[in-house]
Amino acid sequence: MQKLLKTCGMRGGVQSNSSLKQRIKRGFTIMELVIVIAVIAVLAAVLIPTFANVIDRANLSNDTGTVRNINEALLADEVLNGKAETMGDALRVAREAGYDIDKISPSTDGYIYAWDDKENQFMLLENNDGDFSVYYPEGVQISAENTWVIADDDNYADFQRAGYHIFQLAESSEEVIDRLTSGTGGTGEVDYILLSENIDMGDTTINLNSNLSNVTLDLNGNSLSVKSDANAASGITVQSGATLTLANGTVKIDETTNKTEHAGLSVILGGSLTLDNVNLDTSEATGIFVQNEKNATEPTELIINNSQIEANAYCVGTNANFENQLVNISITDSILNGNGETALMINVPGELNATNTTFIGGMQSVIVRGGDITATFNGCGFENNVTYNGKFGWQAGLNSATGVWMGNRPLNKWDQGNCIPMACLTIGNDEDNTGYACGTADNELPTSVSLTNCMFEATGEDSAAGNHKYMTVYLEGSDEYTKINLNYDSATAASIDGTGYGLVYGANVVINGAAMADNESDCNRIYAANLSARSDN
Repeated sequence: MQKLLKTCGMRGGVQSNSSLKQRIKRGFTIMELVIVIAVIAVLAAVLIPTFANVIDRANLSNDTGTVRNINEALLADEVLNGKAETMGDALRVAREAGYDIDKISPSTDGYIYAWDDKENQFMLLENNDGDFSVYYPEGVQISAENTWVIADDDNYADFQRAGYHIFQLAESSEEVIDRLTSGTGGTGEVDYILLSENIDMGDTTINLNSNLSNVTLDLNGNSLSVKSDANAASGITVQSGATLTLANGTVKIDETTNKTEHAGLSVILGGSLTLDNVNLDTSEATGIFVQNEKNATEPTELIINNSQIEANAYCVGTNANFENQLVNISITDSILNGNGETALMINVPGELNATNTTFIGGMQSVIVRGGDITATFNGCGFENNVTYNGKFGWQAGLNSATGVWMGNRPLNKWDQGNCIPMACLTIGNDEDNTGYACGTADNELPTSVSLTNCMFEATGEDSAAGNHKYMTVYLEGSDEYTKINLNYDSATAASIDGTGYGLVYGANVVINGAAMADNESDCNRIYAANLSARSDN
Protein backbone atom coordinates (compact mmCIF):
# COMPACT_ATOMS: atom_id res chain seq x y z
CA MET A 1 0.00 0.00 0.00
CA GLN A 2 2.81 2.38 0.87
CA LYS A 3 4.34 1.58 -2.48
CA LEU A 4 1.08 2.32 -4.24
CA LEU A 5 0.66 5.62 -2.42
CA LYS A 6 4.18 6.58 -3.20
CA THR A 7 3.62 5.83 -6.82
CA CYS A 8 0.53 8.14 -6.82
CA GLY A 9 2.57 10.95 -5.24
CA MET A 10 0.70 10.78 -1.94
CA ARG A 11 1.97 10.27 1.55
CA GLY A 12 -0.40 8.96 4.12
CA GLY A 13 -3.21 9.27 1.52
CA VAL A 14 -2.89 13.12 1.22
CA GLN A 15 -1.58 14.86 -1.94
CA SER A 16 1.08 17.54 -1.37
CA ASN A 17 0.25 21.26 -2.05
CA SER A 18 3.13 21.71 -4.43
CA SER A 19 1.97 18.82 -6.58
CA LEU A 20 -1.66 20.14 -6.67
CA LYS A 21 -0.56 23.59 -7.75
CA GLN A 22 1.44 22.07 -10.55
CA ARG A 23 -1.65 20.32 -11.90
CA ILE A 24 -4.02 23.41 -11.91
CA LYS A 25 -3.98 25.31 -15.32
CA ARG A 26 -4.18 29.09 -15.36
CA GLY A 27 -7.33 30.67 -17.21
CA PHE A 28 -7.79 33.91 -19.27
CA THR A 29 -7.62 37.12 -17.45
CA ILE A 30 -10.26 39.79 -17.97
CA MET A 31 -7.80 41.84 -19.98
CA GLU A 32 -7.12 38.92 -22.26
CA LEU A 33 -10.86 38.38 -22.84
CA VAL A 34 -11.34 42.03 -23.71
CA ILE A 35 -8.51 41.84 -26.22
CA VAL A 36 -9.97 38.69 -27.85
CA ILE A 37 -13.43 40.23 -28.11
CA ALA A 38 -11.98 43.40 -29.60
CA VAL A 39 -10.11 41.39 -32.22
CA ILE A 40 -13.28 39.47 -33.12
CA ALA A 41 -15.24 42.74 -33.40
CA VAL A 42 -12.64 44.23 -35.70
CA LEU A 43 -12.68 41.14 -37.88
CA ALA A 44 -16.50 41.18 -37.99
CA ALA A 45 -16.54 44.86 -38.91
CA VAL A 46 -14.21 44.11 -41.76
CA LEU A 47 -15.65 40.80 -42.96
CA ILE A 48 -19.45 41.13 -42.51
CA PRO A 49 -19.86 44.02 -45.01
CA THR A 50 -17.68 42.05 -47.36
CA PHE A 51 -19.91 39.01 -46.97
CA ALA A 52 -23.03 41.23 -47.30
CA ASN A 53 -21.67 42.75 -50.48
CA VAL A 54 -21.00 39.28 -51.82
CA ILE A 55 -24.59 38.24 -50.99
CA ASP A 56 -26.04 41.45 -52.50
CA ARG A 57 -24.01 40.96 -55.67
CA ALA A 58 -25.23 37.37 -55.86
CA ASN A 59 -28.85 38.48 -55.33
CA LEU A 60 -28.52 41.25 -57.90
CA SER A 61 -27.04 38.78 -60.34
CA ASN A 62 -29.98 36.45 -59.70
CA ASP A 63 -32.53 39.29 -60.05
CA THR A 64 -30.87 40.51 -63.24
CA GLY A 65 -30.95 36.98 -64.63
CA THR A 66 -34.67 36.75 -63.84
CA VAL A 67 -35.37 39.94 -65.79
CA ARG A 68 -33.21 38.75 -68.68
CA ASN A 69 -34.98 35.36 -68.87
CA ILE A 70 -38.48 36.86 -68.67
CA ASN A 71 -37.66 39.37 -71.40
CA GLU A 72 -36.38 36.59 -73.63
CA ALA A 73 -39.69 34.76 -73.07
CA LEU A 74 -41.63 37.95 -73.85
CA LEU A 75 -39.68 38.46 -77.07
CA ALA A 76 -40.30 34.87 -78.18
CA ASP A 77 -44.01 35.13 -77.35
CA GLU A 78 -44.26 38.47 -79.17
CA VAL A 79 -42.95 36.85 -82.34
CA LEU A 80 -45.60 34.12 -82.14
CA ASN A 81 -48.60 35.88 -80.61
CA GLY A 82 -47.96 39.59 -80.83
CA LYS A 83 -46.98 42.10 -78.20
CA ALA A 84 -48.36 41.72 -74.68
CA GLU A 85 -51.08 44.34 -74.28
CA THR A 86 -51.40 44.30 -70.51
CA MET A 87 -49.21 43.48 -67.54
CA GLY A 88 -51.51 40.52 -66.95
CA ASP A 89 -50.52 39.22 -70.40
CA ALA A 90 -46.84 39.80 -69.60
CA LEU A 91 -47.15 37.99 -66.27
CA ARG A 92 -48.80 35.02 -67.96
CA VAL A 93 -45.85 34.76 -70.35
CA ALA A 94 -43.53 34.99 -67.34
CA ARG A 95 -45.46 32.26 -65.54
CA GLU A 96 -45.24 29.98 -68.56
CA ALA A 97 -41.48 30.56 -68.48
CA GLY A 98 -41.39 29.37 -64.86
CA TYR A 99 -41.69 32.71 -63.07
CA ASP A 100 -44.96 32.79 -61.16
CA ILE A 101 -46.16 36.16 -59.94
CA ASP A 102 -45.66 35.07 -56.34
CA LYS A 103 -41.99 34.58 -57.17
CA ILE A 104 -41.59 37.82 -59.12
CA SER A 105 -40.21 39.67 -56.13
CA PRO A 106 -36.54 40.69 -56.14
CA SER A 107 -34.31 39.01 -53.57
CA THR A 108 -32.29 42.22 -53.20
CA ASP A 109 -33.54 44.76 -50.68
CA GLY A 110 -34.42 48.13 -52.18
CA TYR A 111 -35.10 46.79 -55.68
CA ILE A 112 -38.36 46.09 -57.50
CA TYR A 113 -39.50 44.56 -60.78
CA ALA A 114 -41.50 46.69 -63.22
CA TRP A 115 -42.93 46.24 -66.72
CA ASP A 116 -42.64 48.74 -69.58
CA ASP A 117 -45.80 48.44 -71.70
CA LYS A 118 -44.26 50.34 -74.62
CA GLU A 119 -41.14 48.20 -74.94
CA ASN A 120 -42.83 45.05 -73.59
CA GLN A 121 -39.97 44.28 -71.22
CA PHE A 122 -39.39 43.93 -67.51
CA MET A 123 -36.96 46.16 -65.63
CA LEU A 124 -35.15 45.92 -62.32
CA LEU A 125 -35.58 49.26 -60.54
CA GLU A 126 -33.60 50.59 -57.59
CA ASN A 127 -35.69 52.46 -55.01
CA ASN A 128 -33.83 55.23 -53.22
CA ASP A 129 -36.45 56.62 -50.85
CA GLY A 130 -39.05 56.86 -53.59
CA ASP A 131 -36.59 57.96 -56.29
CA PHE A 132 -36.52 55.14 -58.85
CA SER A 133 -33.78 54.40 -61.37
CA VAL A 134 -33.29 51.50 -63.80
CA TYR A 135 -30.57 49.09 -62.68
CA TYR A 136 -31.18 46.63 -65.52
CA PRO A 137 -31.37 46.59 -68.54
CA GLU A 138 -28.56 49.10 -68.65
CA GLY A 139 -29.17 52.35 -70.47
CA VAL A 140 -32.98 52.12 -70.28
CA GLN A 141 -34.78 55.32 -69.36
CA ILE A 142 -37.83 54.96 -67.16
CA SER A 143 -41.17 56.55 -68.12
CA ALA A 144 -43.93 56.71 -65.53
CA GLU A 145 -46.55 56.71 -68.29
CA ASN A 146 -45.40 53.30 -69.50
CA THR A 147 -44.32 51.73 -66.20
CA TRP A 148 -46.34 49.12 -64.32
CA VAL A 149 -45.41 47.90 -60.85
CA ILE A 150 -46.71 45.24 -58.48
CA ALA A 151 -47.63 47.16 -55.32
CA ASP A 152 -48.18 46.14 -51.73
CA ASP A 153 -48.93 48.12 -48.60
CA ASP A 154 -45.26 48.94 -47.98
CA ASN A 155 -44.47 50.54 -51.34
CA TYR A 156 -47.88 51.64 -52.62
CA ALA A 157 -47.39 55.29 -51.62
CA ASP A 158 -43.98 55.48 -53.33
CA PHE A 159 -45.39 54.14 -56.59
CA GLN A 160 -48.36 56.45 -56.39
CA ARG A 161 -46.14 59.50 -55.97
CA ALA A 162 -43.99 58.38 -58.90
CA GLY A 163 -47.08 58.21 -61.11
CA TYR A 164 -46.67 54.55 -62.06
CA HIS A 165 -49.52 52.24 -63.09
CA ILE A 166 -50.28 50.21 -59.99
CA PHE A 167 -50.85 46.47 -60.27
CA GLN A 168 -52.14 44.45 -57.33
CA LEU A 169 -53.10 40.90 -56.49
CA ALA A 170 -56.51 40.06 -55.03
CA GLU A 171 -56.57 36.87 -52.99
CA SER A 172 -59.96 37.21 -51.28
CA SER A 173 -63.37 38.82 -51.71
CA GLU A 174 -62.34 41.49 -49.21
CA GLU A 175 -59.33 42.38 -51.33
CA VAL A 176 -61.44 42.52 -54.50
CA ILE A 177 -63.77 45.02 -52.80
CA ASP A 178 -60.84 47.01 -51.42
CA ARG A 179 -59.04 47.20 -54.77
CA LEU A 180 -62.19 48.16 -56.70
CA THR A 181 -63.75 50.59 -54.27
CA SER A 182 -60.84 52.34 -52.59
CA GLY A 183 -57.52 50.66 -53.33
CA THR A 184 -54.79 50.16 -50.77
CA GLY A 185 -53.99 53.85 -50.90
CA GLY A 186 -57.59 54.79 -50.24
CA THR A 187 -58.16 56.67 -53.50
CA GLY A 188 -59.13 53.93 -55.92
CA GLU A 189 -56.06 54.48 -58.09
CA VAL A 190 -55.20 50.84 -58.73
CA ASP A 191 -54.98 50.31 -62.49
CA TYR A 192 -54.85 46.53 -62.73
CA ILE A 193 -56.11 43.83 -60.36
CA LEU A 194 -55.21 40.17 -60.78
CA LEU A 195 -57.21 37.37 -59.17
CA SER A 196 -54.92 34.75 -57.66
CA GLU A 197 -57.66 32.11 -57.24
CA ASN A 198 -61.40 31.48 -57.58
CA ILE A 199 -63.28 34.02 -55.47
CA ASP A 200 -66.89 34.00 -54.29
CA MET A 201 -68.25 37.43 -53.37
CA GLY A 202 -71.15 35.86 -51.46
CA ASP A 203 -74.03 38.27 -50.84
CA THR A 204 -71.86 41.35 -51.39
CA THR A 205 -72.81 43.61 -54.27
CA ILE A 206 -70.32 46.10 -55.69
CA ASN A 207 -71.39 49.55 -56.86
CA LEU A 208 -68.67 51.44 -58.73
CA ASN A 209 -68.81 55.17 -59.40
CA SER A 210 -66.56 57.82 -60.93
CA ASN A 211 -63.76 57.14 -58.43
CA LEU A 212 -62.97 54.07 -60.52
CA SER A 213 -61.07 55.18 -63.61
CA ASN A 214 -60.06 52.70 -66.29
CA VAL A 215 -59.42 49.68 -64.04
CA THR A 216 -58.95 46.12 -65.28
CA LEU A 217 -59.98 43.17 -63.11
CA ASP A 218 -58.03 40.29 -64.65
CA LEU A 219 -59.62 37.02 -63.59
CA ASN A 220 -56.40 35.23 -64.54
CA GLY A 221 -58.23 32.07 -65.65
CA ASN A 222 -60.20 31.96 -62.39
CA SER A 223 -63.87 32.50 -61.64
CA LEU A 224 -65.52 35.40 -59.84
CA SER A 225 -68.92 34.53 -58.36
CA VAL A 226 -71.33 37.39 -57.67
CA LYS A 227 -74.98 37.49 -56.67
CA SER A 228 -77.94 39.55 -57.86
CA ASP A 229 -80.02 40.13 -54.76
CA ALA A 230 -83.74 40.21 -54.05
CA ASN A 231 -83.86 43.99 -54.47
CA ALA A 232 -82.69 43.68 -58.07
CA ALA A 233 -79.22 44.99 -57.21
CA SER A 234 -76.67 43.58 -59.63
CA GLY A 235 -73.62 41.72 -58.43
CA ILE A 236 -71.48 44.45 -60.01
CA THR A 237 -72.85 47.85 -61.10
CA VAL A 238 -70.71 50.30 -63.08
CA GLN A 239 -72.11 53.83 -63.22
CA SER A 240 -71.53 57.57 -63.33
CA GLY A 241 -68.32 57.70 -65.31
CA ALA A 242 -66.69 54.59 -63.84
CA THR A 243 -64.73 52.43 -66.29
CA LEU A 244 -64.19 48.72 -65.61
CA THR A 245 -62.77 45.88 -67.71
CA LEU A 246 -63.39 42.25 -66.74
CA ALA A 247 -60.91 39.98 -68.50
CA ASN A 248 -59.64 36.41 -68.91
CA GLY A 249 -61.88 34.15 -66.87
CA THR A 250 -65.40 33.28 -65.76
CA VAL A 251 -68.03 35.43 -64.07
CA LYS A 252 -70.74 33.33 -62.41
CA ILE A 253 -74.03 34.96 -61.47
CA ASP A 254 -75.96 33.35 -58.63
CA GLU A 255 -79.60 34.51 -58.73
CA THR A 256 -81.37 32.95 -55.77
CA THR A 257 -84.62 34.85 -56.21
CA ASN A 258 -85.25 33.29 -59.64
CA LYS A 259 -86.48 36.60 -61.09
CA THR A 260 -85.27 37.06 -64.61
CA GLU A 261 -85.45 40.85 -64.56
CA HIS A 262 -82.48 40.91 -62.18
CA ALA A 263 -79.18 41.35 -64.00
CA GLY A 264 -75.90 39.91 -62.85
CA LEU A 265 -73.96 42.90 -64.20
CA SER A 266 -75.23 46.43 -64.81
CA VAL A 267 -73.69 49.41 -66.58
CA ILE A 268 -75.76 52.56 -66.14
CA LEU A 269 -75.74 56.38 -65.98
CA GLY A 270 -72.75 56.93 -68.26
CA GLY A 271 -70.56 54.12 -66.96
CA SER A 272 -68.40 51.91 -69.17
CA LEU A 273 -68.04 48.12 -68.89
CA THR A 274 -65.83 45.89 -71.04
CA LEU A 275 -65.81 42.10 -71.16
CA ASP A 276 -62.63 40.75 -72.75
CA ASN A 277 -62.20 36.98 -73.06
CA VAL A 278 -64.85 36.33 -70.41
CA ASN A 279 -67.37 33.54 -69.95
CA LEU A 280 -70.44 35.08 -68.28
CA ASP A 281 -72.64 32.32 -66.93
CA THR A 282 -76.04 32.86 -65.32
CA SER A 283 -78.86 30.36 -65.50
CA GLU A 284 -81.46 32.28 -63.49
CA ALA A 285 -80.86 35.95 -64.29
CA THR A 286 -80.38 38.43 -67.09
CA GLY A 287 -76.73 38.75 -68.02
CA ILE A 288 -75.98 42.47 -68.49
CA PHE A 289 -78.37 45.38 -68.05
CA VAL A 290 -77.53 48.62 -69.92
CA GLN A 291 -79.28 51.90 -69.13
CA ASN A 292 -78.78 55.66 -69.08
CA GLU A 293 -80.60 58.62 -67.59
CA LYS A 294 -83.28 60.71 -69.27
CA ASN A 295 -81.94 63.13 -71.90
CA ALA A 296 -78.40 61.83 -71.42
CA THR A 297 -75.55 63.63 -73.18
CA GLU A 298 -72.79 61.07 -72.48
CA PRO A 299 -73.39 57.45 -73.51
CA THR A 300 -73.42 54.41 -71.31
CA GLU A 301 -70.97 51.97 -72.94
CA LEU A 302 -70.82 48.19 -73.11
CA ILE A 303 -67.97 46.50 -75.01
CA ILE A 304 -67.80 42.73 -75.43
CA ASN A 305 -64.76 41.10 -77.04
CA ASN A 306 -64.03 37.41 -77.55
CA SER A 307 -66.52 36.41 -74.86
CA GLN A 308 -69.43 34.06 -74.31
CA ILE A 309 -72.60 34.93 -72.42
CA GLU A 310 -75.21 32.38 -71.43
CA ALA A 311 -78.20 33.76 -69.58
CA ASN A 312 -81.88 33.39 -68.85
CA ALA A 313 -84.14 36.08 -70.36
CA TYR A 314 -81.57 38.40 -72.00
CA CYS A 315 -77.82 38.08 -72.34
CA VAL A 316 -77.79 41.86 -72.87
CA GLY A 317 -80.85 44.04 -72.41
CA THR A 318 -82.02 47.64 -72.05
CA ASN A 319 -85.21 49.16 -70.65
CA ALA A 320 -87.13 52.09 -72.19
CA ASN A 321 -88.41 53.47 -68.91
CA PHE A 322 -86.63 56.80 -69.59
CA GLU A 323 -86.92 58.94 -72.70
CA ASN A 324 -83.93 59.88 -74.81
CA GLN A 325 -81.42 57.57 -73.24
CA LEU A 326 -78.08 57.10 -74.96
CA VAL A 327 -76.27 53.75 -75.03
CA ASN A 328 -73.45 52.39 -77.15
CA ILE A 329 -72.98 48.63 -77.42
CA SER A 330 -70.10 46.98 -79.28
CA ILE A 331 -69.75 43.19 -79.62
CA THR A 332 -66.93 41.37 -81.43
CA ASP A 333 -66.01 37.69 -81.88
CA SER A 334 -68.48 36.52 -79.25
CA ILE A 335 -71.43 34.18 -78.63
CA LEU A 336 -74.61 35.30 -76.85
CA ASN A 337 -76.98 32.47 -75.95
CA GLY A 338 -80.33 33.46 -74.46
CA ASN A 339 -81.24 29.89 -73.47
CA GLY A 340 -84.45 29.75 -75.45
CA GLU A 341 -85.53 33.33 -74.86
CA THR A 342 -83.68 36.44 -76.20
CA ALA A 343 -79.96 36.96 -76.70
CA LEU A 344 -79.89 40.76 -77.10
CA MET A 345 -82.41 43.57 -76.91
CA ILE A 346 -81.85 47.29 -77.44
CA ASN A 347 -84.94 49.48 -77.16
CA VAL A 348 -83.44 52.87 -76.35
CA PRO A 349 -81.62 55.44 -78.51
CA GLY A 350 -78.01 54.62 -79.24
CA GLU A 351 -75.67 52.55 -81.38
CA LEU A 352 -75.17 48.81 -81.66
CA ASN A 353 -72.19 47.41 -83.57
CA ALA A 354 -71.64 43.67 -83.81
CA THR A 355 -68.93 41.82 -85.74
CA ASN A 356 -68.38 38.06 -86.11
CA THR A 357 -70.83 37.32 -83.32
CA THR A 358 -73.49 34.62 -82.97
CA PHE A 359 -76.83 35.44 -81.33
CA ILE A 360 -78.92 32.46 -80.18
CA GLY A 361 -82.43 32.84 -78.80
CA GLY A 362 -85.69 31.00 -78.77
CA MET A 363 -88.26 33.75 -79.12
CA GLN A 364 -85.87 36.21 -80.74
CA SER A 365 -82.12 36.16 -81.12
CA VAL A 366 -81.97 39.99 -81.41
CA ILE A 367 -84.54 42.75 -80.84
CA VAL A 368 -83.89 46.26 -82.16
CA ARG A 369 -86.88 48.28 -81.04
CA GLY A 370 -87.66 51.99 -80.78
CA GLY A 371 -86.49 55.16 -82.46
CA ASP A 372 -83.09 56.70 -83.04
CA ILE A 373 -81.17 53.42 -83.04
CA THR A 374 -78.39 52.58 -85.47
CA ALA A 375 -77.46 48.90 -85.53
CA THR A 376 -74.73 47.40 -87.71
CA PHE A 377 -74.11 43.67 -88.02
CA ASN A 378 -71.11 42.34 -89.95
CA GLY A 379 -70.46 38.61 -90.30
CA CYS A 380 -73.00 37.76 -87.59
CA GLY A 381 -75.24 34.75 -87.11
CA PHE A 382 -78.86 34.83 -85.88
CA GLU A 383 -80.68 31.74 -84.66
CA ASN A 384 -84.05 31.18 -83.05
CA ASN A 385 -84.39 27.58 -81.99
CA VAL A 386 -87.28 26.91 -79.59
CA THR A 387 -90.25 24.75 -80.51
CA TYR A 388 -93.58 25.66 -78.90
CA ASN A 389 -96.72 23.57 -78.97
CA GLY A 390 -99.24 26.22 -79.92
CA LYS A 391 -99.80 29.33 -81.99
CA PHE A 392 -98.68 31.66 -79.20
CA GLY A 393 -95.18 31.01 -80.39
CA TRP A 394 -95.73 33.67 -83.02
CA GLN A 395 -95.87 36.33 -80.37
CA ALA A 396 -93.98 35.66 -77.18
CA GLY A 397 -91.61 37.56 -74.97
CA LEU A 398 -90.79 38.97 -71.58
CA ASN A 399 -92.41 42.01 -70.08
CA SER A 400 -89.34 44.17 -69.51
CA ALA A 401 -90.81 45.76 -66.38
CA THR A 402 -91.73 42.59 -64.51
CA GLY A 403 -89.64 39.89 -66.12
CA VAL A 404 -92.83 37.82 -66.52
CA TRP A 405 -93.00 35.62 -69.58
CA MET A 406 -95.96 36.65 -71.73
CA GLY A 407 -96.15 33.72 -74.09
CA ASN A 408 -99.53 32.03 -74.27
CA ARG A 409 -101.62 34.98 -75.48
CA PRO A 410 -103.66 35.21 -78.73
CA LEU A 411 -102.50 38.74 -79.60
CA ASN A 412 -103.28 40.53 -82.84
CA LYS A 413 -100.79 43.35 -82.23
CA TRP A 414 -97.47 43.97 -80.51
CA ASP A 415 -98.11 44.15 -76.80
CA GLN A 416 -96.58 46.15 -73.96
CA GLY A 417 -93.12 45.35 -72.71
CA ASN A 418 -91.50 43.01 -75.18
CA CYS A 419 -94.17 40.49 -76.00
CA ILE A 420 -93.47 40.77 -79.70
CA PRO A 421 -93.32 38.62 -82.83
CA MET A 422 -90.89 35.74 -82.75
CA ALA A 423 -88.10 35.95 -85.32
CA CYS A 424 -84.35 35.62 -85.52
CA LEU A 425 -84.23 39.41 -85.83
CA THR A 426 -87.20 41.57 -84.78
CA ILE A 427 -87.02 45.28 -85.61
CA GLY A 428 -89.30 48.22 -84.81
CA ASN A 429 -92.70 48.50 -83.20
CA ASP A 430 -96.40 48.14 -83.97
CA GLU A 431 -98.40 51.24 -84.87
CA ASP A 432 -100.85 50.78 -81.98
CA ASN A 433 -98.11 50.66 -79.37
CA THR A 434 -96.82 54.21 -78.98
CA GLY A 435 -94.47 53.52 -76.10
CA TYR A 436 -91.52 53.46 -78.47
CA ALA A 437 -92.61 56.21 -80.86
CA CYS A 438 -89.91 58.78 -80.18
CA GLY A 439 -90.05 60.92 -83.32
CA THR A 440 -92.01 64.00 -84.31
CA ALA A 441 -92.55 65.91 -87.53
CA ASP A 442 -89.70 68.19 -86.53
CA ASN A 443 -87.42 65.43 -85.29
CA GLU A 444 -87.54 62.16 -87.21
CA LEU A 445 -85.91 59.31 -85.31
CA PRO A 446 -85.67 56.27 -87.57
CA THR A 447 -84.26 52.91 -86.58
CA SER A 448 -81.55 51.91 -89.06
CA VAL A 449 -80.22 48.36 -89.34
CA SER A 450 -77.42 47.23 -91.64
CA LEU A 451 -76.61 43.56 -92.33
CA THR A 452 -73.45 42.47 -94.15
CA ASN A 453 -72.57 38.82 -94.76
CA CYS A 454 -74.95 37.67 -92.03
CA MET A 455 -76.51 34.23 -91.60
CA PHE A 456 -80.01 33.38 -90.36
CA GLU A 457 -81.26 30.04 -89.11
CA ALA A 458 -84.86 29.78 -87.90
CA THR A 459 -84.83 26.25 -86.54
CA GLY A 460 -87.62 26.93 -84.05
CA GLU A 461 -91.06 25.73 -85.05
CA ASP A 462 -94.63 25.43 -83.88
CA SER A 463 -95.28 21.73 -83.47
CA ALA A 464 -99.06 22.34 -83.35
CA ALA A 465 -98.95 24.01 -86.76
CA GLY A 466 -97.49 21.27 -88.86
CA ASN A 467 -93.91 22.14 -87.87
CA HIS A 468 -94.30 25.63 -89.27
CA LYS A 469 -91.02 27.55 -89.03
CA TYR A 470 -90.87 30.96 -87.46
CA MET A 471 -89.66 34.11 -89.20
CA THR A 472 -86.06 35.04 -89.89
CA VAL A 473 -86.59 38.86 -90.01
CA TYR A 474 -89.65 40.78 -88.91
CA LEU A 475 -89.85 44.59 -88.98
CA GLU A 476 -92.46 47.30 -88.73
CA GLY A 477 -92.41 51.09 -88.21
CA SER A 478 -94.74 52.53 -85.60
CA ASP A 479 -95.26 55.80 -87.49
CA GLU A 480 -93.78 57.89 -90.25
CA TYR A 481 -91.35 59.61 -87.90
CA THR A 482 -89.85 56.43 -86.48
CA LYS A 483 -89.74 54.41 -89.68
CA ILE A 484 -87.45 51.44 -90.14
CA ASN A 485 -84.50 51.45 -92.56
CA LEU A 486 -83.06 48.03 -93.35
CA ASN A 487 -80.08 47.45 -95.63
CA TYR A 488 -78.48 44.12 -96.42
CA ASP A 489 -76.21 42.58 -99.04
CA SER A 490 -76.87 39.65 -101.38
CA ALA A 491 -75.22 37.06 -99.11
CA THR A 492 -77.49 38.08 -96.26
CA ALA A 493 -80.55 38.10 -98.54
CA ALA A 494 -79.95 34.47 -99.52
CA SER A 495 -79.73 33.45 -95.88
CA ILE A 496 -82.88 35.35 -94.89
CA ASP A 497 -84.88 33.31 -97.37
CA GLY A 498 -83.07 30.09 -96.60
CA THR A 499 -84.87 29.00 -93.41
CA GLY A 500 -88.01 30.01 -91.60
CA TYR A 501 -90.69 32.26 -93.02
CA GLY A 502 -88.27 34.80 -94.47
CA LEU A 503 -88.56 38.56 -94.46
CA VAL A 504 -91.85 39.94 -93.11
CA TYR A 505 -92.53 43.67 -92.82
CA GLY A 506 -95.28 46.15 -92.13
CA ALA A 507 -95.90 49.87 -92.51
CA ASN A 508 -93.26 52.61 -92.62
CA VAL A 509 -90.45 50.32 -93.72
CA VAL A 510 -87.65 51.11 -96.15
CA ILE A 511 -85.55 48.19 -97.39
CA ASN A 512 -82.37 48.83 -99.36
CA GLY A 513 -83.56 52.34 -100.11
CA ALA A 514 -87.04 51.38 -101.34
CA ALA A 515 -90.24 52.11 -99.39
CA MET A 516 -92.17 48.89 -98.92
CA ALA A 517 -95.89 48.21 -98.88
CA ASP A 518 -97.23 46.23 -95.95
CA ASN A 519 -96.83 42.51 -96.72
CA GLU A 520 -99.13 41.20 -93.98
CA SER A 521 -97.42 42.56 -90.90
CA ASP A 522 -100.07 41.13 -88.58
CA CYS A 523 -98.26 37.94 -87.71
CA ASN A 524 -101.44 36.21 -86.55
CA ARG A 525 -102.88 36.69 -90.04
CA ILE A 526 -99.71 35.18 -91.45
CA TYR A 527 -100.10 32.38 -88.98
CA ALA A 528 -103.74 31.80 -90.01
CA ALA A 529 -102.79 31.74 -93.66
CA ASN A 530 -100.55 28.77 -92.99
CA LEU A 531 -103.05 26.73 -91.03
CA SER A 532 -106.06 24.88 -92.31
CA ALA A 533 -107.86 25.56 -89.03
CA ARG A 534 -107.29 28.05 -86.25
CA SER A 535 -108.58 28.54 -82.71
CA ASP A 536 -108.35 31.73 -80.68
CA ASN A 537 -108.76 29.87 -77.40
